[in-house]
Amino acid sequence: MELATKKSLDRYLVTASITISSLWISLASAQCAPGIPTAGNPGCIPPDQTSSPYYQGDNAQQQMSIQPPPVWADRWGAIAIDSDVGQAGVIANIPSRNEATDIAVKTCQKNGGQDCKVELTYHNQCAAIAWGTNSHVVSNAPYIDTVKANAMRACSQRTQDCKIVYSECSYAVRVQ
Repeated sequence: MELATKKSLDRYLVTASITISSLWISLASAQCAPGIPTAGNPGCIPPDQTSSPYYQGDNAQQQMSIQPPPVWADRWGAIAIDSDVGQAGVIANIPSRNEATDIAVKTCQKNGGQDCKVELTYHNQCAAIAWGTNSHVVSNAPYIDTVKANAMRACSQRTQDCKIVYSECSYAVRVQ
């Protein structure tokens, strides 16, 4: 009796498993559009088919290719220095060259400079000041590490005890 019940139960489980598998395949197949190859995935409808939820029309590829290019706005920086008294005025990330130079000169004057002169204007890059015992150097380059190294190298060729006293970048910003 016990053996008969076990065989009966095994047969029931196999039948139930086959039935569930058949039902799953039937449900998955029902979502496929007729005539579309399934490549082993019966729930897959290619996105270029009208029955796909991702279908965007016949000109979707053309629409994607005519996206406008990004629009960037320049950003300016300036360095003004009064070498006689050792004062500087600096500014970064300003939309126009004229505004950047005006702010740098005014900042230099506020810091105690009387004969402040713009030594560098730059846009979409970085700038640095290296100051030593008897001289200073301003430099600009695309990257902060590069501009610091360039300023230190040039300063060290002129004087001793050079240090980076200012470094900043003014990179373009995307506006569209």
